Amino acid sequence: ARERLKAIYDSSVQEVGAALSPDLRAELERVAIPFGSDAAPSDAELRVAQAQLVGWLEGLFHGIQATLFAQQMAARNQLEEMR
Repeated sequence: ARERLKAIYDSSVQEVGAALSPDLRAELERVAIPFGSDAAPSDAELRVAQAQLVGWLEGLFHGIQATLFAQQMAARNQLEEMR
């Protein structure tokens, strides 16, 4: 079961990384825990890896939301200036 979770984690990191810009991909690679290929990771290692990945993704989503909000406010200000 732990081998399967390791495989799911590894493929998740690869798939997310493939959709990111190079700088975000490099950041993800620094955060993601690389598991060795020789033995299955412990339950604790899997939990820590999952928590780090989820935390990083949450931070990414918050950053995206903040950027969208800032862009929306800038667009509103431009519309107000045009009136």
